[in-house]
Amino acid sequence: MRENVNTVPPADTTTQVTAKGGPATPNWNLDAIVGDLRTVRQQWRAETGRNHEPGLRELPSRDRIQWLVDGLAGALFPMRLGPQDLRQESEDFFVGHTLDAVLNELLQQVRLELLYQTRHQNGFPGTTEGDVRRPGATIGGSFFIDHGTGVVIGETAVIGERVRIYQAVTLGAKSFPADPGGALQKGQPRHPVVEDDVVIYAGATVLGRITIGRGSVIGGNVWLTRGVPPGSNVTQANSRQDATLHSTGKGLDIGKEAFLKESIHKEGSDRYV
Repeated sequence: MRENVNTVPPADTTTQVTAKGGPATPNWNLDAIVGDLRTVRQQWRAETGRNHEPGLRELPSRDRIQWLVDGLAGALFPMRLGPQDLRQESEDFFVGHTLDAVLNELLQQVRLELLYQTRHQNGFPGTTEGDVRRPGATIGGSFFIDHGTGVVIGETAVIGERVRIYQAVTLGAKSFPADPGGALQKGQPRHPVVEDDVVIYAGATVLGRITIGRGSVIGGNVWLTRGVPPGSNVTQANSRQDATLHSTGKGLDIGKEAFLKESIHKEGSDRYV
C-alpha cells in the first residue's frame, strides 16, 4: 500500500459544553478519514489488478472458519458442545441441521480459496513474490504450485492437467538454435511440454522443448535436458547414471530404448528425446 497518503486533518477534539453543562461528543472528522481510506484501497486495488474481482469476497472469512469449527464440534459432541438447551430427544435433528449448514458453508469457503489460488497461479498481478510465469504459457486445469517462491515457467511451456510442482522449479529454455548461416532462430517453442499428472519436486530444472511423459515424477534438484516417457521416475542418482550410459552407449534399458524409438516413429518428432 502507498505510504504517501494524504494526511488526515487532526480531529477537532475541543471540549464543548452542552446546554446541560456536560461535555459534547468530539468531532473526529470521520467523513475525511473514511474518504482517505477509500482512496488508499482504490489505489492499491488498481496497482494489484484487483478492480474486477468476482464475487463479494476474495478470501475465506476467518470468522466463518471459526464458526465452521464450532459447528462441527457441536455436531460431534452435541450434549457437551452443542446449545445449552439441547435435549437428547432432539439430538438427531440438531446434528443433521448443523451438518447441513456447516458443509454448505465449508463448500463456499473452499471455493473462495480455490478461486484465489487459481487467479494467482495464472499470472495475476500481485502473485507470490519471486514467482515468474509468462502469460504465453499454456496451463491445464487443477495445476498446483506448492510454495511458489522461485518458480519459473517459460512463455512457450505447455502444462497438462493435474500437474504439481514445488518451489524453485524452472521450466526453461536452452540457447536459441542457429541456422546453417549462424543466425539465431527465434520465435520457435523452446520450453518443456509437461503432460498430465506429472510431479516435479523442489529445485528441479527442466530445459528445452522436451516432453515429460504423463504420470512421471521428477525428483528434487534434477537437471533435465532430454524427454522422459510416461511413468518415469527421475532422481539425481538415476539421471547421472543415464547420462553415463548414454555417453558410453552401454547398458541402455532395451525396453525404454524401444519405447523411445517407437514414440519418435509415431510422433514424427523428438517428443521424448
